[in-house]
Amino acid sequence: METEEKGGRRGRVLISTFRPPSQGGGVERFLYTLSKILKDAGYEVRVFSRNEKSWLEQRIRPYAAWRIGMRMRRDHNMGDIVLCNNYFSWNAPREHSVVVFHGTERGRAEATREVFSRLRNTLVRLVNSRLDKRATSGRVRVAVSNSTKGEIESYYKTTVDHVIPNAVDTKVFAPATAKNGFRRELNLPMDEFLVLFVGIGDSRKGADVLIDSVLPRLKGMQRVVVVGKSEDVPEEAIRLGDVPFEEMHKVYMACDALIMPSYYEGCSLVTIEALSCGIPTLVSPTGIGKDLQTVAVLCDYVVPLDQPEKYVELLLRLQNSDVEWRRVSRASRETAVKEYDLEMFRTRYISLIESIE
Repeated sequence: METEEKGGRRGRVLISTFRPPSQGGGVERFLYTLSKILKDAGYEVRVFSRNEKSWLEQRIRPYAAWRIGMRMRRDHNMGDIVLCNNYFSWNAPREHSVVVFHGTERGRAEATREVFSRLRNTLVRLVNSRLDKRATSGRVRVAVSNSTKGEIESYYKTTVDHVIPNAVDTKVFAPATAKNGFRRELNLPMDEFLVLFVGIGDSRKGADVLIDSVLPRLKGMQRVVVVGKSEDVPEEAIRLGDVPFEEMHKVYMACDALIMPSYYEGCSLVTIEALSCGIPTLVSPTGIGKDLQTVAVLCDYVVPLDQPEKYVELLLRLQNSDVEWRRVSRASRETAVKEYDLEMFRTRYISLIESIE
């Protein structure tokens, strides 16, 4: 599948990815944002993704990556800039080429050994990880977090040229001035401490940790608001289902804290969005969660997965102390503005693209 955005005063950028930017999760939102930035800067953007009509490309990602690369090669012209995500660049043109790692296949397999089947993780290690490593050769290498940079350099024995975190519009994702208004609009309880969890249908996000280990310890002292679809959500949780991205800032602003006990992340947009909205965020030490271990105040809210009692302790601390809640809220917002603002993201990527033209 191929999509194109006109522009072209400054040349073409060819992007390879599994799903098109109009579908899905963090990588797709990253591409949507980056495509718009490049188009506004005068580039023509062409996105190559899986063929929606091909069963093989839908189901077998390495095959889809090979086919996407073949389509890019047929369309590639001298002077085009190629930007790829992880191993979807292994078969793409290498001249004037950038590969962005949103994590590593090897790291993902290591972190999710207890979540996914042994067969799946073995295949990832034997196939996807090798393609991941091959994708690093002959390209400018970008990691979305220092944690991901460390994985690339450790597992694939190659250097990372740039660390460019994902970003959010900090003007849209901002601290709430009228929390009750958003609660009323979303039909949420007005007088309870609400803890948000996003991504209930994705096993990597740690829903089992939340449901099996955290919720029983809370014993009804707080309400959990869940975004995403799953049949496993306990009755005491509040289900919002799938929320359009355009409405998500209201959900953050309506809640009091975010919990993200993920098994694996690269640079979680959910975490960044919550930080930007100034709600205290409890995360596991993976992806930017690991990066937050070096940030004053926020480091106290990075919790290992095997310490569910610590998640509960911190949530109750936030609920019972307005002073602590405001302290963490302020540090969260300051970190988001300093490290994850959209204008900084725009400047870094435009400079990168210009440097390889």
